[in-house]
Amino acid sequence: AAVPVVVERARSLVAGRPDWLRRKQPGASSRSRGLERFAAVFGEERVREVMERAAARRERPRVVEIGCGEGRLLLELLREHGPFEAHGINKRPWPAMTGRRSFARTARRYGVLSRRELRAAGLPTAWFLDAETLPFDDASVDVVVSQVAVPYVRRKDRVLEEVWRVLRPGGVALLHLDTRVEASPDFLAPPTPRFAVLDDRDRPLPLPDLLETHREAGFGVTLREVESGDAHGRVRVLLEMERTLEAPLVLGLVPEEASTFNLSRLRPVEGPHPVYWGHRSVFRTARNVARPPAT
Repeated sequence: AAVPVVVERARSLVAGRPDWLRRKQPGASSRSRGLERFAAVFGEERVREVMERAAARRERPRVVEIGCGEGRLLLELLREHGPFEAHGINKRPWPAMTGRRSFARTARRYGVLSRRELRAAGLPTAWFLDAETLPFDDASVDVVVSQVAVPYVRRKDRVLEEVWRVLRPGGVALLHLDTRVEASPDFLAPPTPRFAVLDDRDRPLPLPDLLETHREAGFGVTLREVESGDAHGRVRVLLEMERTLEAPLVLGLVPEEASTFNLSRLRPVEGPHPVYWGHRSVFRTARNVARPPAT
């Protein structure tokens, strides 16, 4: 009786493979986001300010993109604000980004920089790792950007703490933290459905409230929402950081493993779904975990 189920599952995987292959090819919309899309979501002002301050100090800025995809944004930033030391991070290699030379192919594909301009600017460095740990020294990065990657990371708290750690004083991070959709199941209803926190009484603690306590303590962390204006009613939740304190950012969160999982497991076999993507990460505050049992 199990054989038909196995066969049907195999057929569904084969049927879904062409779409999977398209997402892995150069030009895939989720991996080729450039400066125009970045500016529409975040604006360029903060990046320009940091670059101008570095130029005034006659320093070569360091810019990091978490989830760089094909590397188009970094190359277009080099064209507009270079030269600077550029680093692109992906979780793993894929056909359009296998290493440093892939940036040269991306530059040619989109006509971003000529060979001469690319030689003058220098190719970005490619890293393949999980953004929960960044390969940079403390206070060594001027700008960190991420257009799409953070919602897919399991330990989002570590990403935020790591980004703060590597930022130089006055450095800026612009991160797409999450996306909320109007027609969502109840467990994806919070302001940041993929970054949920429970307080010391097991009640939902909205991430904006948690970050506000750090903001009041002097940490330069600001959440804002941007409506995408599409048919799904999506709202992007963006996090802006500015390194205002030398102290480390410690969110004090512990993963709630029972409620944390990859949302793509819920995706229907047939057709895309605007909700079931990314990694739903649920945390408890440290006090929540450590408190004694009720008597």
